[in-house]
Amino acid sequence: MSMSKKGMKKPGMAVLCAIFLLVFTYGCGTYQESSPDPSGAAAENKENAPGYAEVYGKLIDEMASSGEADLFSLIQVDDDGIPELAAVNSEGAWDRDQVFLYTAGESGPVLLASDTGPGMEGHFIACFEKQNLFVQSGAATGEGYQFYKIENAEPVRVLSAGHFEQEDEDGETADHYFIDDEETDGDTYLERVRSLLPPDGTLTLLAEAGSTDMVIMEAGFDEKYLAMRETGRKAYQSREEILKKLSE
Repeated sequence: MSMSKKGMKKPGMAVLCAIFLLVFTYGCGTYQESSPDPSGAAAENKENAPGYAEVYGKLIDEMASSGEADLFSLIQVDDDGIPELAAVNSEGAWDRDQVFLYTAGESGPVLLASDTGPGMEGHFIACFEKQNLFVQSGAATGEGYQFYKIENAEPVRVLSAGHFEQEDEDGETADHYFIDDEETDGDTYLERVRSLLPPDGTLTLLAEAGSTDMVIMEAGFDEKYLAMRETGRKAYQSREEILKKLSE
């Protein structure tokens, strides 16, 4: 049975907000709380922990062998002397994640974020290099951003922000903004998201549709949307190339 647009009812605002928050909050990234270790076991484990080259080497072999990813690159997210590992599947897939960001934990690799992008419009993972900040984008409607930092080799959410437009029965368009799952006004929204960006606004997209490169962007929230302008590219490496780099 088909129904014309004229005969369809628009979903209520409460329903739209609920869907937006549900997908926005739980559909992006890997969010974990960090907790202190009063026993001192963490310090002992750290001394015996494998180096990041060993951790990433095993992970790269596993991902390449399974077909999960075939291109890799080291990227400095938090500038602590231990680079993070970005991995992508150049073949692409709609039924599984194909962009990954890892860090090296004391007992092995830790997944910071993964996404089905870049094939899906509006989905991406991007890092503000050496600023200890990365962002994952994606929402059921409009724009949604989850900002994270790395703490004790785990992703810790710093801020969630989202925006969408809704047309009412009179054809008037209203903007709706959310900060940390609560609706807010446009000025507060822009103030909070802009406060997170570094002065030069430079971020690195881990993947872009139709490309096998990282894309360096100059980014900023122009009015209510995130605007980005390409300023450079960084090539990924094959399994053999990245393993050679890790062995140096």
